[in-house]
Order: sequence, then C-alpha cells, then structure tokens
Amino acid sequence: MARSPAGTILTETHRKRQESLTALVLRDLLGLWERIVRPDDFATFEAFAEAAAVLVGVRRAESAELAAQYYAQFREAEGVPGTGPLMLAGAATLGDDEATPVVPQQYPQNELSGLLRGAALQAMVQSRRAGESLDTASQRALVAVQGSAVRVALDGGRDLLRDAIAADAEAIGYVRVPDADPCSFCAMLAANGLIKKEITELDRSRWVRGPTGRRMRPRVTRLPKIQVHDHDQCTLEPFFEGSQLPPGAERYRQLWDEVTERQSGRNARIAFRRALEGRA
Repeated sequence: MARSPAGTILTETHRKRQESLTALVLRDLLGLWERIVRPDDFATFEAFAEAAAVLVGVRRAESAELAAQYYAQFREAEGVPGTGPLMLAGAATLGDDEATPVVPQQYPQNELSGLLRGAALQAMVQSRRAGESLDTASQRALVAVQGSAVRVALDGGRDLLRDAIAADAEAIGYVRVPDADPCSFCAMLAANGLIKKEITELDRSRWVRGPTGRRMRPRVTRLPKIQVHDHDQCTLEPFFEGSQLPPGAERYRQLWDEVTERQSGRNARIAFRRALEGRA
C-alpha cells in the first residue's frame, strides 16, 4: 500500500483509467467485427485481424503513456528521493541525462495480427466442432479476440511499470493490484504480496552518478515476468522503503493461509478458488 493518501488515490485512479482503456478496446473490436467479419468466410478474419492489430497497438501505447504518468506522479507523491528513471512514453518524461531510459515495449504488428486471427479461428473451430450454431461460434470467437487484445493492450502499461521499477534504484519491487472482483488466479497472485527485483551483475556499458556525486557503474536489475491471462485488468503498484502491502493482498493472503493448510499445488489452488467463490 502507498505510504501517502495521495499515492493510494493515484494507484486507484490508474487502475480505473486502465479499465476505461479496456472498454475502448472492447468497443473498437466490436465495431470492426461487425463491419468486417462474416462467420462463414474465414478470409474475412484475416482482414479483421490486420485492422484490429493497428487499433490494439494504439491502445497499448496509450496504456504505456498512462503508466508513465502514474509512475512519475506516484513517485513524487510518495516523496521518493532522486529523479528516478527516464520515462519515454508519450508526454510523460522525467529524470536526467544519466538516468536509465525506460521505453514502451513494442509488439510487432504482424505478430499481433497473427495472435488475434489465431484466437478467433481457434474459438470458432472449437465451437463448431462442439455442435454450436454459427452465430454462437462467432460470439465465442469475438470474446476470444477481445480477451487477447485486452491482455496485449494493458501489457503496455504493465510492462512499462515493471521496467521502470527494475530501473529505479529506490524501488524494491511491486505488488499486484487486481480489480474489485478478481478471479482466483489474480487473487492468488495478489496474495503472494511483494515481488522483489533481483540485482544481478554490474552494467559495464554505462556510468551513473551515485549519491555522493561519484561516478559509478549501475547494477543490472530484473523482475520476474508478470503473470497475466486474457481479459486481465490487473496493474502494479511500485513498492518503496516504508511501503506496505495493500489491504486486498493481505486479505487474500490470510484467506490462502486459512484454506490451504496442509495442502499444496493443485489442491491448494482449488481450495482457494472455492473459498473465494463462497463454496467453502
């Protein structure tokens, strides 16, 4: 949890902005689907996927820009010393000439169109093989595409936050911020609490100015890959010295410990899911 009330508000505002971006992705894809796709003509899926990839790429960049703005504002609200990493996403820029640059991760458009086309066709074929109508199969295909698109678009912000935290000398790691009604997978990951960054070797290609003004080699840091699924709207909150775990993470941690005693692996996950859904 943020150290300041302003930081808490910024985190919630950022989460809601990413949710609003999700709504735009869903709207965009529905409009394209209705204009382009004919369920009985797989050739139209190709045209749809190419157009959809452009739109999702735009939303991915917007997600990264929102994340850059949030990180700069959150860092300031928390009173974290130093200027932090150099954020290069849209209009949000902070840092100095020696700061570590953090840029949005690009998703090649041809790979993105292939991902969306594959999601649609797989759902369509599976539905038809199950004996469902063409209209039902088409709806399932659209939902599958939207799920993949939301994940890729919001990964723009999640990846940028992760890279910024890894590059920020003051950041310890991050905590997962799920939505108000998370699935058991996201709640379980939130229950894991703080994800710490790992410090590896020195970056021998660069020099930075240390706290005493002396030039020094920065250390290379990394964070574990963020685990997300289709339709996932979780985001991240940076964790600095003095930060605390959010109340939601503490609540899920307590529930996990309570219902998974003497259980592990798949059985533990099933018990947690059932408790979260009120079936235990």
